[in-house]
Amino acid sequence: MIKVYNADKHVDSQFMDDLMSGLSSYSSVLMILSIPLLALTTKISFRKWGHNYYEHIVLIAYIISYYTIISILIIYPLMFAFRYESVSLYFAISQFSIVLVPPILLWFFKEFYKEKSLKDILLKCLLVVTLTLVGFLLLLILITIGIAVYILLNGPDSINYMQPK
Repeated sequence: MIKVYNADKHVDSQFMDDLMSGLSSYSSVLMILSIPLLALTTKISFRKWGHNYYEHIVLIAYIISYYTIISILIIYPLMFAFRYESVSLYFAISQFSIVLVPPILLWFFKEFYKEKSLKDILLKCLLVVTLTLVGFLLLLILITIGIAVYILLNGPDSINYMQPK
């Protein structure tokens, strides 16, 4: 299904096939590896509310478990129901699950910090999302630099690996 989607979007290179296959194969590992980074964003955002970094690791683990449960109950059944309708719709539903993260954050932290106002928690959650997006952009920049170094070390023929067919 990934190959059909990549061909539809004109990004059907061997590199994209390998990348998407790797990401889908190791999504659990990537989720676990994201816990310390996400805990850092919540620690920075909620730094004056009295919890240390390791407590934020536990909080993020709970948030990821909520996200996983909601995905199992809502997103995966929708993906299953629409798997034959359209490849684009299937992946749109899959990508929609990212939109669930801010409401889950807001809900979780509102329940965790019951004494704090919704406005304060909303502002902190927006800061978490902003810091996460900044971190993601920095990761993309590092990946781009890594690809440029790969091309420089392996010569111009390595570009063929990344170009669409």
